[in-house]
Amino acid sequence: MGRRAIHGICREWLAVPAEVPPPQSPPPSATLPLATKLYVLVQFAATLALALPIFILRDVHTPGAPQERFPVNLLHVNADQTPIVYRQLGRKLFEDRYSVGIWHWELDELPDEYLASFEFLDELWAPSLFILRCLSDKSPIPVVHMPHAVSASASPTASRSAFGLPADAFLFLVMYDMLSIQERKNPLGAIEAFARAFPTPGDARLVIKLSHGSSRPTDLAQLHERVAKIPGVIILDRILERQAVYDLQASCDALVSLHRSEGWGLNLSESMLLGKPVIATAYSGNMDFMNRQNSCLVDYRLAPLQTDF
Repeated sequence: MGRRAIHGICREWLAVPAEVPPPQSPPPSATLPLATKLYVLVQFAATLALALPIFILRDVHTPGAPQERFPVNLLHVNADQTPIVYRQLGRKLFEDRYSVGIWHWELDELPDEYLASFEFLDELWAPSLFILRCLSDKSPIPVVHMPHAVSASASPTASRSAFGLPADAFLFLVMYDMLSIQERKNPLGAIEAFARAFPTPGDARLVIKLSHGSSRPTDLAQLHERVAKIPGVIILDRILERQAVYDLQASCDALVSLHRSEGWGLNLSESMLLGKPVIATAYSGNMDFMNRQNSCLVDYRLAPLQTDF
């Protein structure tokens, strides 16, 4: 079966829902006083021995300049990490400043154990309406809908050979970070769907691009065990530079995300910008920019968590 024929059945190998509800309008909220400079807290993709995040303080306008006191803090860390940031950087950083948090909470309810994190902030930014509704239910401070500005472009030299991928196959791409919880990203669901759709894969391949596999050896072993008897699955376990991520997305034919929940869905929005068909769960933050006219949406049912992650 050729790539053109597989494109034709792309919508058929997973269910497409009959209707996607329109997003609700965000509630009114106070606006952030504009500032010429911001302190931005950037989370490294590294962890300490105790699995605590490492953070740096960056002046977004004048890199390398001496630290000054600016009127706004912008903390791009989640609710569970906000107290850690406060302890690491000290109260002085927060005194006499307007502190804004950007929280990517991927569930539809914020646990009460994180309510104390509101005390460190004056305002929250919610990248998606899904997050906005979740935070607004419990937030004592203003919550502002602040969508991501997404960009993605492939380099002129982008090629499958750079990633060791077959030149003539139809490539379905799954991308995730194992530190983002494998059960939430649900690559095993995509593997199961691929095996059902292509028991004899022919020209179809499922490319699983993951990162930080060594940090989650149990999850990594589970993944390898699942794909051991499924032909046509390719695993890429490495960290790529941002441009290489775009080139990989552009080199594949479609992106698959059978996630259980997403705060936004960066890989989904990037692949759509690159003109790729995206197969994704019709739930959570990605529904801000996905509908049944522009995507291959997969129906779902909600179930309570039986385990804490």
